[in-house]
Amino acid sequence: MALLLFPKKQQTVLGVDLGATAVKIVELNRSDAGLGLKGFASVPIAPEVMIAHTIQEPAALSTALKLALTEAEVTTLYAAIALPAALVITKTFSVEAGLSDEELEAYMQLEAADSLPYSLAEVYRDFCVLRTDEKDPTKVTVLLVAARKQVVDSRIQVLQEVGLKVTCVEVHSFVLERMLNYLNSMQPMGKTIAVVELSRAMITFSVVHDGYAIYSREEPCVSLAGIEIDSFIPLLRRFIQFFISSGHPHPIDKIFFTGVEDYLKDLYERVREDFSIPCVLMTPFQYMHLPSPIPHDTSSFAIACGLALRQYDDRN
Repeated sequence: MALLLFPKKQQTVLGVDLGATAVKIVELNRSDAGLGLKGFASVPIAPEVMIAHTIQEPAALSTALKLALTEAEVTTLYAAIALPAALVITKTFSVEAGLSDEELEAYMQLEAADSLPYSLAEVYRDFCVLRTDEKDPTKVTVLLVAARKQVVDSRIQVLQEVGLKVTCVEVHSFVLERMLNYLNSMQPMGKTIAVVELSRAMITFSVVHDGYAIYSREEPCVSLAGIEIDSFIPLLRRFIQFFISSGHPHPIDKIFFTGVEDYLKDLYERVREDFSIPCVLMTPFQYMHLPSPIPHDTSSFAIACGLALRQYDDRN
C-alpha cells in the first residue's frame, strides 16, 4: 500500500520529481490498448538549487518546472510529488485488530505524539494498516509516516507557483514499490527486488518484497561529480550487507538501477560483471504505448513515472 500524506485520487495526476540534478515530469493515459505515455520532460538544475534534499533556490526550481511543463505539453493541473526517505520518519506498530477507524485514528495520534521527535503541530502524518501481524493474528501491523511541514510546504509552494495543485505527497520507497509492481505485473522478476537510485548528491538503496517496500538506506556521494566506479561496488556490497543484517531473511532476486544517465550505464556495466545477482537498468516506459520513439535513456524517470501511475494503482 503506497502511503500518502495527502490521499486524494484524481482522474489524471502528473508525476513531478524534484531531484537534485533535474526536474522530471511524467503524464500517463490509459486506453483499451493499455497504459500510454502522454508526455514527459526533464530540465536540469544547477547544483546549488537543491542541496541535501533542501530547496535553496525556489525561484530557479519553479523556472525549471515551468520549462518542463511546456516541453511535455501537459494537460492536467493536478500533481503528485515524493519525498526522499531521509526527510520522512516511518514507524510500524502492532495494534489490536478490529478497531474502528475512529479508535485507530486516536491510537495512532497517541503513538505519534509519543514517538515522533517533533510536536504534532510541526508535522504532516498519515498511517495505514499493512497486514495481519505475522506473530499474532489478533493484531495488525500499522505503518506511521510523518514529515515536517516546512519540508512539504516548500515543495508545494514551488508547484503552486506554476499553477499546479498538489493532491498527494508520497515517499520515494513507496513510489518505487508501485513502479516495480507495475513492471512485475508485465513480466515477473522475483519476490525480492532492490533498486539503486543514483544522483549527483546521493545514492539510495531500496528493497521491495512481495510487492511492499521493506527497506531503504541512503548515503551521500563523495563529490558533486558523482561516485567513482571503483568505490561504488564495495558500497553496493555494504548496502546489501546492511539489508541482511537488519533482520530481513529474503535473498535479493534482482537489482534495478535508476538515476543520472551520463554515468549510470558505466556503473551498471561494472556491477553486472562483478555481481552474481542479476542487474538491469530500469525502463519505466518499457510496456507502455509511446507517442513517438524515445531517443534517450529513461531510467531516471522511475520516480516521476511511479507517481503518475498512482491513479491506476488498485491498492490506493
